[in-house]
Amino acid sequence: MLEDENIALKNKIADLKQRLSQIYTESFIDVNKSKVFENEFSLYLKACEHARNERGESIRLQNDTVKIGLTILIAATVLTVYIFNMHIFFGTLILLGLGFLACGFMYLLLVL
Repeated sequence: MLEDENIALKNKIADLKQRLSQIYTESFIDVNKSKVFENEFSLYLKACEHARNERGESIRLQNDTVKIGLTILIAATVLTVYIFNMHIFFGTLILLGLGFLACGFMYLLLVL
C-alpha cells in the first residue's frame, strides 16, 4: 500500500515536472515570438523613417533646383531685354528658346 502511494506520488511528480517544462517551453517560445515581433517592428519603423527623410530631402532638393532655375531664367530674361532692346524680334526668339529650355528642364525634374 505504501509502495503504491509512493509510485502514484512519483508519477504525479513526473507529470508535474513534464507540465512545468512544457509551460516553460511555451513561455520561452512566446517570449521569443514577442522579441522577434519587436525587432521586426522596429526595423519597419526605421525603414519608414528613412523613406520619409529621403522623400523630404528629395522635395527640398527639387525646390532648391526650381528656385535656382527660376532665378537664372529671370536673370537671362532681364539680360536679354537689356541687350536686345532695339531688336525686339531677335530678343523674342531668344526668350522663347529660354522658355522652351526651362519647360524641358522642369519636365525632366518633375519626371524624376
